Amino acid sequence: MGAFVEHSFRRGFLLDEEKLRKLRDIIGKRLSKEPNDLAVTYKVSRGDSYSYTTTSIDDVGKEDNEDWRAITRLELLVDGNAQLEFRLSFDKSGTELKIIGEDRDFIFLLLSDVKDFVENEICVAVTFPRNFERALAMIVVMVAMFLMFGTLAYREWQESPDAIENALKSNDSLDKLNYLVERTRTQRMGMVVWAGPFLMLISVLLLSTSFLEVPIRKGFPSNEFLFGKRKQTFDRRRTLFGNVFWVVVVGLVVSIIGGIIVWWMTI
Repeated sequence: MGAFVEHSFRRGFLLDEEKLRKLRDIIGKRLSKEPNDLAVTYKVSRGDSYSYTTTSIDDVGKEDNEDWRAITRLELLVDGNAQLEFRLSFDKSGTELKIIGEDRDFIFLLLSDVKDFVENEICVAVTFPRNFERALAMIVVMVAMFLMFGTLAYREWQESPDAIENALKSNDSLDKLNYLVERTRTQRMGMVVWAGPFLMLISVLLLSTSFLEVPIRKGFPSNEFLFGKRKQTFDRRRTLFGNVFWVVVVGLVVSIIGGIIVWWMTI
């Protein structure tokens, strides 16, 4: 009795020539134990609607892989007719593996070898669900609303009870009027300080979330063929992202913690 197995990898892939060669060696080592002379072939599809099949990894590694000629799909195929059908495909939607064969033990051993390597070495990129940017924008809006109303409530709570009591007890109508005017002015200033930036934030986040998509997709690349020029671009971008993270994010966290410590020591 034969075997049919399929597997979809959850995380996104980052595939370069070195990992592709290791993957070829893993598959080839398992195939070498079979009596049939089977080899891995590669089917390459590009953005210019051109595709070809080759048995040489060097052909894949020589691809410019940039702009309109970038690789859009790469398949590793083994065709053993009725004995074995192997297909491992990489494209922008993810990674899929399908193996069909007559020898169940061989099929499951091949599945285990390939699955372990792909999961631990190739499919290691963080993937974000659909409409992640819009959900993130809504979370930012909710946090901003909480901060706005929380700050206004805190200012009301901090208002001196003595000032209220004195205004109520005063027999001078001018004192009460001055108190009401001052309180109204303070409340309006608080609303102005928050309302302008808050409305701008809502407008930007809800009308367009594309500005969030760019740093997220660039900072956390996924489903990338790192051959040719794309490999160089990826390495430069990763170095830049690492520097920005340490300078901006870590620096901001340290500044906030330092400010909290100074505030706590001075109260």
